Amino acid sequence: SGRSSSPSRRSTVTRPGRSLQNSTARRRASTAKKILKWRKGNEVISKGNMTHFMPTNGIYLYQRKFKDKRIIVIMNGNDTAKSIDMSRYKEILKPGEGGIDIISGEPFICSPRMEFAPRASYIIDMTP
Repeated sequence: SGRSSSPSRRSTVTRPGRSLQNSTARRRASTAKKILKWRKGNEVISKGNMTHFMPTNGIYLYQRKFKDKRIIVIMNGNDTAKSIDMSRYKEILKPGEGGIDIISGEPFICSPRMEFAPRASYIIDMTP
């Protein structure tokens, strides 16, 4: 009858770029899990004082403080990397000051001028 007697088979043909899409989806899911896990034990994300700055050139930055905890969130909403003068944020972030980016686990040290990757977000734990 021309039909296979084996159970349903999946096509091995995939669209170009599909593995890249799956890789991106896995990376985003992993990042989301990391942020959600970190957020569970950190009241600083939802309580206390917030200082935020109007977005400039697609960069949005804000700080949250609660008790002895402090975080700074930086988001680049651009499709390209952006280099910005950080003096605008001196009220909350001075050159040489730093913390740990909870997304990447990498140290973050403020410089007078910084570049932020396209569509990137940073959550900097500034807690001493």
